[in-house]
Amino acid sequence: MRDQVKIKGIRKIEITYNPSRNDYHLHLHFLIESRNAAELLKKEWLLRYPDALEFLQDVVKANDGSIIELLKYTAKLVNKNDYTRLDNGRIEIGIHAKALDIIFQALYRKRTYQGFGIKLKLNEDVEELKSEVYEEILSDIDVWTWDQDNSDWISTYGEMLTGCDAHKIYRIVNK
Repeated sequence: MRDQVKIKGIRKIEITYNPSRNDYHLHLHFLIESRNAAELLKKEWLLRYPDALEFLQDVVKANDGSIIELLKYTAKLVNKNDYTRLDNGRIEIGIHAKALDIIFQALYRKRTYQGFGIKLKLNEDVEELKSEVYEEILSDIDVWTWDQDNSDWISTYGEMLTGCDAHKIYRIVNK
């Protein structure tokens, strides 16, 4: 395949955890430049991995949300069954800290995103580009900073990202 065609795209590794089965599912997502290239990659994948089931190797046309979907997460933190609506209307989310720790350890120093088939050149002034990007980011979203005392991310409005008891999570993870 390498001698015949140069396929361009992005590859992402994703791991999900299923608490009811207590298992992990490592899988790959690709965003490929054309359907023909994607079908060729799928064919090569099935040749190299004969145990892979063809119907699970899905090729679909990309849309505006495809890149967002690709970049969304590397480790799925919660499942649909992990949400509980409290009496005051707030929603409590259960996070499987031990599983998340295992996923992060498995992905440590791994290239979870990888572009392939193309080399990009940066022609603009990097500092100017950084400045523009930072200004745009700061104007559009809330900024979160790490607070070591609370072991949590705090927004510019003082909101904690997880609200979790870090000491409790540490005890769970290190059992």
